[in-house]
Amino acid sequence: MHSKFLLDQIKNYERSEEKNSQFRHDVRHHMMHLANLIDEKNPKAALDYIEEYDKAVLSLSQKRYCTNAVINNIISSYATRFQEKNIAFSVKCPIKDDLKMKDIDIVSMLGNILENALNASEKSANENKMVALYFAINCNRFMIVCENTSDENLELVDGIPKNKGIGILSILNVCEIYHGYVNYRFENGLCSVCVVLPLF
Repeated sequence: MHSKFLLDQIKNYERSEEKNSQFRHDVRHHMMHLANLIDEKNPKAALDYIEEYDKAVLSLSQKRYCTNAVINNIISSYATRFQEKNIAFSVKCPIKDDLKMKDIDIVSMLGNILENALNASEKSANENKMVALYFAINCNRFMIVCENTSDENLELVDGIPKNKGIGILSILNVCEIYHGYVNYRFENGLCSVCVVLPLF
C-alpha cells in the first residue's frame, strides 16, 4: 500500500510538471497576445484574458486539504483517482502537523480506507457515486469517518466485516497499535467506517 501510494504521487507530480512545462513554454505567446490587446486599446479584453490565464495556472497547483503533509498527499492522490472514475469526493480535514502517529501507520490506515471506498464505489450501480471523508480531533481522540456508495451488504460482527480482506486487517492493526477501534455500518446503499484513536 505504501509503495502504491508513492507511485501514485510520482504520477501526479509528473502530470503536474508536464502541464507546468506546457504553460512555461507558452508564456511568450500569452504575453504577445496581451501586448496586441493593449496596442489595440482593448484593456477589458486584456483583463479578461489575464483572469482566464490566472484561473488556468491555479488549477495546476495541488489542492491543499490540510496542513499535515502526509494526510494531504494521500488525499490528493486519491482525489485524482476519484476524479478519473467520476466519483464525487468531498473532504473536511482540519488536521494540523502535530499528529502523534508514525507516517507509515497514517499511510497504511488512510490509504486502505480510501482504497476500499474507491473499489466499493466503482462497483456500485448507483449513478451518483460518492466518497465523503471527515477528520476531527476531540477530547484527545483522533477520528476519521469515511462514507461511500456501495451495493455490497456487508455482514458485520461487532461492527467489523465478517470477511476481512488485507486492507481491513491493516486498518485493524493500526487501531491495535494505538489502542483505538474501528466500526463499520451499512445502510441505504452507503457504507461508512469510523476510526477512533486516542492521542497520548
